[in-house]
Amino acid sequence: MVEAYQVEKEPEKPKEVNPAPMRGGVKRSNKGFFSSVIILLLLASSAWGLALNANWRQALYASFKEASLPTPVETKEAYRPPKELTITYFDVGQGLGHLIQIPSGKVIMYDAGEGADPDNKYSKYRGAGGKAVLPVLRGEHIKKIDVIVSSHPHSDHQGGFLSILSSDEFEIGEVLDPGMVHPTPTYNAFLELIEAKGIPYRIVRDGEILDWGPEVFVQVLSPPKGQLWTHANDNSVTIKLIYGKTSFLFTGDIEKLAINRLINEYGPRIKADVVQVPHHGSNTSNDRNFLRLVGASHAVTSGTGGPPFGHPTPETVKRWREIGAQVHQTHLDGDITIISDGKNIRVKTLR
Repeated sequence: MVEAYQVEKEPEKPKEVNPAPMRGGVKRSNKGFFSSVIILLLLASSAWGLALNANWRQALYASFKEASLPTPVETKEAYRPPKELTITYFDVGQGLGHLIQIPSGKVIMYDAGEGADPDNKYSKYRGAGGKAVLPVLRGEHIKKIDVIVSSHPHSDHQGGFLSILSSDEFEIGEVLDPGMVHPTPTYNAFLELIEAKGIPYRIVRDGEILDWGPEVFVQVLSPPKGQLWTHANDNSVTIKLIYGKTSFLFTGDIEKLAINRLINEYGPRIKADVVQVPHHGSNTSNDRNFLRLVGASHAVTSGTGGPPFGHPTPETVKRWREIGAQVHQTHLDGDITIISDGKNIRVKTLR
């Protein structure tokens, strides 16, 4: 059982359905009366069935239905790992999602975009994670995801994992998480699926070395050991991956507190060739001190360029360009694939 989170789970109560009142004192016919009774009995029976159903969330939450997602296509083709490190930065609108493919065969998902039932009111990107990620996983014939990294418990990062976890298509090796209690429908559903499928679950902290294959070195830089910060964004699992002479930084939605700690704790050691721009490119998460230390030649933003938040901001894009980085933006370029042979980096875009 996943015990890191003590979130109360209360099923929604089915609404009572009352027969319509008689109008004008007119007596109903027996036929109408018996029809109403039959309808009420059927509704009551359905509600009782939901209450008895051990998987009641699957009936109450649309995120488990994923009706609008692409239909799985049966294939016997085996997954063939790329010969070079390949990282896909998905275009998921307001959200974040990455697929990391390592030549040794390891497959990692770092976030997965918005789910089918967002926790916030910005429903325009409903299901964006599954719609972007699933076709690529199927196209690559990926059947096993060795590691799922949920950077932090916000549905525009975590929601897309529900379509993966609730499917029988994929075997999941383990789930890494910052371990912050966050009682939302998406987060509760995320934990329930992990528990129901018996997937190994691990909370990670600064300094841990992750085994993603012999040819890569992967270290967790944040969140720090001890007590977490109040805001979920700052607690994002931040990871640096080194492949040969090339390096990649994954930052989730870290903001001022986490960024200042990285600067003070690691200094120039946070340098990376490719950076996932923090917090979709907000101004407050991309101050010049941080940018100078990272010194990336490629900066990737994942946002909308407009509503609801205006991320990435023009100022953030300008700041990254000022330090010499090429800025790649999912809302303009579509899915962005960055490939490394250990020495050189190539960039492919969908548009």
